[in-house]
Amino acid sequence: MKGLKRNLLGILILCVPILLIGAEFEVKVIKSAADLPEQFNTLWKEGDVLVSDGKNLVLFGGTD
Repeated sequence: MKGLKRNLLGILILCVPILLIGAEFEVKVIKSAADLPEQFNTLWKEGDVLVSDGKNLVLFGGTD
């Protein structure tokens, strides 16, 4: 069982960088409403961070 876990971990370590090569992320620091998609217009503050992978959007609060 330990050998199987070690082999699976090794395969995972080798595959993750290969999968991440194709991943493209866009990171923006929000300065105005023009930097945001419409659905986030009421949630943002200047200095927040918007991360997008083309399919999903995540808004991180970067302000106090």
